[in-house]
This record gives sequence, C-alpha cells and structure tokens, in this order.
Amino acid sequence: MNPSVSRDVTPAVRRSWWPWLWWAVIALLLFAAAVATTLQFVPSLTYQQRDSGVYGYGGMVLARGGVMYVDVWDNKLPGVHTINALAFTAFGVGRWAQWWADVIFVWAASVALYWLIREAFGFRWLAWATALIFLLFAHYDAIVSDVNYTEVYALLPQVLAFAFGFQFLRQPRYRWTFLVGLCAAVALIIKQSTVSFAPAYVMAILLAGPSVRGATQRWRYLGATILGGLSVLGVLALYLLVHGVLVTGIVAGFIAPGEFHHWVGAVPFLDTIEQTLMDSKVPDVYGPLGWVLIPGVLAAGWWSLRRPYVAPVDGARATLALWVVITFPLDLVLVNPTGRGASPGYEHYYATLIPALMIMMAAGLAALARVRWVPVWGRALVVLAAVAWCGYHAGERPWDVTTTQLEDADWDVTGPPILGDLSIFVAANTGPDDTVLNWGASPYINFQSERLSPTRFFYAYGLVVPNEDSQERIADMIAELDAAPPAMIVDTTLYDGNRVPPLDPEQRVEWWVRGGRRDVADLSPLYDWVAANCTVRDRINLVTVYRCGE
Repeated sequence: MNPSVSRDVTPAVRRSWWPWLWWAVIALLLFAAAVATTLQFVPSLTYQQRDSGVYGYGGMVLARGGVMYVDVWDNKLPGVHTINALAFTAFGVGRWAQWWADVIFVWAASVALYWLIREAFGFRWLAWATALIFLLFAHYDAIVSDVNYTEVYALLPQVLAFAFGFQFLRQPRYRWTFLVGLCAAVALIIKQSTVSFAPAYVMAILLAGPSVRGATQRWRYLGATILGGLSVLGVLALYLLVHGVLVTGIVAGFIAPGEFHHWVGAVPFLDTIEQTLMDSKVPDVYGPLGWVLIPGVLAAGWWSLRRPYVAPVDGARATLALWVVITFPLDLVLVNPTGRGASPGYEHYYATLIPALMIMMAAGLAALARVRWVPVWGRALVVLAAVAWCGYHAGERPWDVTTTQLEDADWDVTGPPILGDLSIFVAANTGPDDTVLNWGASPYINFQSERLSPTRFFYAYGLVVPNEDSQERIADMIAELDAAPPAMIVDTTLYDGNRVPPLDPEQRVEWWVRGGRRDVADLSPLYDWVAANCTVRDRINLVTVYRCGE
C-alpha cells in the first residue's frame, strides 16, 4: 500500500464518519430522555385509559389480519389503529408494545426537532434545550394521562413537516415541499385536528417567503405540496376501495365524529376559544412560557420585515418563525371544536399545541441571545434564566410524579402490565376462541383479555347517536350477532357515563333517574336480541355479565 495514499484518504474517511457518529450520540441521548420522561406511564405502574384501550383493540384486530371498518369500526381514521397494529407486530400484543410505540414516536420527533432548531437558529445548546423541554411536555401528565394518544403520535408528522418545510424554504426543491404535504396527510389520518400547520405554511410563504413567492415555479411547488398529501390519502382510499368500505370509511372518519360530538353537546365556536384560553389546562401548562414566547412572536415579525435577506437561511428562519406564529392560533381554533377540552379526561386535545410552542420558544431564546445592544454577559444571563425557567416549569411536575411512582414500586418497572378486574374476569371465564361483547365504552376489556368482539362495533359510541346511520349500523350489528353469537356480554354502561343505556330494562330506568340520556338511537333490536339469546349470570358492582347461547 502506498503510504501517501493512506495518509491522504484516512483523515477524510474519519471526517465523513464523524457527523454520523455525532448524530448517533444525539439520538441515543434523546432516546434515553424519551424513555425517562415516559416512565410515569409504564404499564406495570398505571391503569389503561379508555382511549388507549379503544386503539389497542383496533390494532389487535388489524395485527391479526383484520380490515378497518370491515372487522373493526371506529369513528376515527385508521392512523392510530395502524400504529398499534405495527407495534403489536413488532413487540407482541399488549400494553408494553403501546408504551414502546409512544416512546419511539416522541423520540423521533425530538430528534427531528433538534435538527430543525440547530439548523434554523444555529445554537446547539438551544437545540438540546428545545428537544428536552419538548419531551417533557409531550408526556406532561396534566395534558396526557396515558400513552397511546392520537395527539401525541401526531407530534411526529407535525415536527417533520416543520423540518421539511424549513429545508424547502432554505433550498427550494420539489421533494421537500412534497414531504410537507405528505406529513400533513399523515397527521390528518392520525388526528384530524392536527393539520393547522398546512394552511399556515402557505400563508407564511405568501407573507415572508420571497424566494418561493416570487419563483416562477411557485404554482408547481404548491402542486407538489398538494400531491404529497394526496399520495397518502390516495393510498388510504385505494385500501378502503379494494375492501369495499370507501364510503363507510369516509362516513366513519369524517362525518360520524362530527355527529357524535354535536350530539354530546355542541358549543358555540367563540365559546370554545374562550374556554381554551380561560378554563382549560392551557393557561396553567403553557402560560408560564409566555415571557419567552412573546420575544419569539416579535422576532418573527422583525425577521420577516428585514429585507433583503443576507443569506437563504435568514429568509428560511424568518418564514419558519412566522409559520409557527400563524399555526399556533389556528391550533387553538381546531384543537377544541367540541368544547370539552376543559373537562376531565379531554386535556390531551392540547398536546397538539406543543410543536408550534416549542419552535416559538426557540425563536424567542435565539432572539434574546442575539440582542446586540446588550453585553454578552447580560445576554447569557437572560438566556440562561429563561432556559432554566422553561426547563423547571416543564420538568417539575413530571419529575415529582415519576419519582413518586418509582419509589412506590421500589424502582422496579419491569413487571407485567396492570390489568383491569373485568379483563381478568373475562379471561378467566372464557376460552381464547370465545367472543365477548362489551356494551358500553370499555373495550379495554377485549384488548387486555385478548378476546375478540363478535361484531365490528366493539363499543357503543357508533350506535347511540339518533340518526339513520346509527340505525343502519345497529341492523348490521344484529346480523353479525345472529351469525356469530358471543359467549359473553359485559354491560359496563352504569359506570361508563350517561351516553349508552343499559341492556337490562330495570337498569335503564335507574340509569335515566341518574341522568342518562333518553335521546339515543332506537336500540330496541339489540334489547330484543339480548333478551331472546342471553341471560344474566353475574353482577359485579355496577357491571352486568350475560351468558349467551347456552
């Protein structure tokens, strides 16, 4: 070997590997942080919440080869059920798989956010601070009370959209804006109310993106963005069309949620905004960041007005800052359309605000770090105090909750997941091939016991709204029950709330007295079917257990 060749090549090879090694270290450290911030929700220490059980059952059916809306019906688009199915395929069916899926999604989002903040604002310390604070807020227990929420999964496509959008603004290429549209569609499929960044993207470019706005290809760029979104939606539509449920999927994913939420209780639009700003968790959780967010808003305006930009990154940074400033109020409008965000159990709606808030926070800190008329030491003190305050506010409560739970568990989180008593009862009193119908809103029973439902309508929310669609679904359910009667029915309506009436007529009267709703769909076909085919076998507190087909 020629020594001169070795001396010339080896340093270059080492230099080419160094960035990858550095990114591997960053990713590893952020993964450890993602695990640490999610420890408060490990399945061995916490009970599963309702939404997680719904998505868990849907994912379990899909992982076994089922088809969305054919074998499992939910008033959601199939994104979250697909994520659960992938997690079960990778890690096995169970709550631990859901926990790892949640960790992986927020970790990937934190890595993307680290890259974005470093590239946009030029400070590694700011990228670290923003990524870590993001992880703390992503599992802030006053906002999310469990893993496996749609809003938390949707954080990844939101952050990726901002990252791809910034890269497009810095270096306009069709592929980058195509990916922004693709991320918007993925976010939509996971959670319909998380796509504010898409219209805000176009608005920000029109206001502060001269390199794109004035480009001769601007309409082609817009077309590439739309094409990115349509590519994902087209694949989904094709999947549903092949299985003969395209119309059913459209109704379930876009129409049924609005009908259900309107029936639950429609709230005037302006009242939802007032509730979000005054009565929800938003002021308590995000309000203390205000004194850092305000400089971010001001910086967005100032950077947008400074023309011409010295370098492409300056214009990209200005447009990115304006983009998130526009996204945030649009998020406020969309996240609480039902007016239930201030009610216990619905705080997770506001996790959607986190990406825009984090980038605004970073813009504010970067602006404070670059105030030229303040001495360097003064800027350093202000920025250090701001980062310390944001980190303290984001971390104090998760730290207390996590350490308390770990101390109670003697710092051992490796045990089996906590299962509900009804899940244990069902698993002990049915066989693996038996089907079990949950009448109410507790499908975690089917998921935790790994018992399939005899019908695609595995919980009752799709059947109670008084309209023609519900009556058609009730008729479909009866046909499915006739074809394959369940071994057991678990009626959890008395403790599931005031929306689903009990199967037993005497219990229905009691339920009405307690405030149960009378304005429900005509469920008499189901009542008649249960009366003809099933008998009450057990009463466990407020739960009635039926045996069928004996």
